[in-house]
Amino acid sequence: MRFLLIRNGDFSKLVERQLSQKEILQYHRLMDFSGRIQIYGMPVVMIIWCLLSWPNVFPEKGSVSIIYFVFIAAGIIIFTPFIHELLHLLSFPNKILLTDTYFITSLNGIRSHFAVRLGGKISYLQVVWSTLFPFIVLTLLPFFWLIVGLPIPLSISVWVGFIASYNFGYSTADIIIAFGLLYKNNKNKN
Repeated sequence: MRFLLIRNGDFSKLVERQLSQKEILQYHRLMDFSGRIQIYGMPVVMIIWCLLSWPNVFPEKGSVSIIYFVFIAAGIIIFTPFIHELLHLLSFPNKILLTDTYFITSLNGIRSHFAVRLGGKISYLQVVWSTLFPFIVLTLLPFFWLIVGLPIPLSISVWVGFIASYNFGYSTADIIIAFGLLYKNNKNKN
């Protein structure tokens, strides 16, 4: 695996080298659409988490200091995207050590982000699995855990919900890409 650092740039340029003009336009439309879903979807998912786990989601008034809250929230905001991308890699552990596998870090101020490019030959179903794996682990499993009624300790309930909500926002492009691939494959079969 190689690590790639891009400064003041956009790693979408790495994708665009391999695409036609029409595909590049579709890619940018998809990213714009997923950005809008991310902005509106994350708070909605957090509200759903709070409603499902009510009244145990929030600790009693005065039991949590604001400094503690800010540090944990900042840590979640910083590390969830990193963990999300690591889960993309862990979806196919045998591809991690390939020389054409990349963990990409793009430093562009407030718009800095991570990405993963798996190496080797990958089928479209493997791409779908790799794309949806972080969403399943960090968002669907906590909600499943909550809906089934398994206990989540009160001290971490709000944080698990925050991670699930934040990851949902971070996974919007992944979800759209996965369903686009499935739709395109089903369309090609017919």
